[in-house]
Amino acid sequence: ASSPPFSSGRLPGRRGNRCLAQCLNFNKSFVSSGNSVGVFRAGGDGMKFVQTFEDITDQRGGSVVPDQLLLHKGDQSLLMRSDREQNAIFHVDVERPDVVDKWSTGSQVVSQLYQRSKYHQLSGDPTVLGLNAQGTFMIDPRIPGAKNVARQAKYVSRSTSRASAFTCAATTGQGHVILGSESGEIRLYSRNMWDGKGSSTGWTMKTYEDVDHVKSDGGQGGSLRARTRLPGRGSPILAIDVTEDGTLAVCTTKTYLLLIPTVVPETGQTGYDRPMGQQKPVPTKLELGFRHVRQLKGQVSFTPAKFNQSPAGERYIVTSTGNLVITWSFEFKNGRLRVNPNYRTKAYHQTVVADEFRYAHDGEVLVALEQDVTVARKMNASR
Repeated sequence: ASSPPFSSGRLPGRRGNRCLAQCLNFNKSFVSSGNSVGVFRAGGDGMKFVQTFEDITDQRGGSVVPDQLLLHKGDQSLLMRSDREQNAIFHVDVERPDVVDKWSTGSQVVSQLYQRSKYHQLSGDPTVLGLNAQGTFMIDPRIPGAKNVARQAKYVSRSTSRASAFTCAATTGQGHVILGSESGEIRLYSRNMWDGKGSSTGWTMKTYEDVDHVKSDGGQGGSLRARTRLPGRGSPILAIDVTEDGTLAVCTTKTYLLLIPTVVPETGQTGYDRPMGQQKPVPTKLELGFRHVRQLKGQVSFTPAKFNQSPAGERYIVTSTGNLVITWSFEFKNGRLRVNPNYRTKAYHQTVVADEFRYAHDGEVLVALEQDVTVARKMNASR
């Protein structure tokens, strides 16, 4: 259902905003609020309201309340994951939002959806990746029944304690996979993880550097190893993002970020291509200064940090906490990382719930507030 344009960028008459996703092919952004999704367009005067996908329901009439949005298949489809129904994904054709398809994932809980590669949403490929605490798996809507492709030797599973459960995932431009965990460890997997030929029940997963017991599905799975395991600092990794070339990762914890090079010195390869062994880097820790921590009354809780998305390469990181949007700038050349300690901020009158750089517009950050949607342009120096 459509609504008249709403110039202020606010989605009226709704509960608080929750999720943000942007098209890369078109100037459109999607913001969820309850079981509705607002569509917005960025412009010189901010975000212009375009329409609303009203009261999204499944085929049985049950409300779909998204906890994650993901653009898919050339930006023609919008995928939604809901904590209320964790064994399914909901698919909406952005041109026909009144039609909602439900993709069952069988016994597989989906805690996060993520792309096959960094900009895979630009392609027409229908597959997408799913993550849960035990592992990651591929989802293909073309197969009948449950859409996870466990029976096509693409499923990856790892028995794990709660402390080391997987919490987040991302992919490089080449499709290499990086997984964060509750324990703070980060694991790097080659894109070849999806090419193995195992039994009909799929692969299991362990690392070269991990001697923990790994249990396969029913004892019938194959064996797949992470190329590199990077130790964290003890805090759970809540979100993770990578540069298109895979040479840098930014990991979000509740109170700080970790910026981690993944290049193996003097080889030109990354930890996805070969084990890093003793050449693992020391992460750069990014955190707020005392003045801003005091301004937030000590209540720091970062939203997922993300790199800018630019054909010229990544040079910035954006995140938020409370009513502040924060950006850091950095330079990474010839294996040397330099981060500008003088991060920039922009304060709002509401809590920020989601933010990311506008695609190919490094000077603009799309910001979803609790009751508004806007564009941050001019940021203030912090220190």
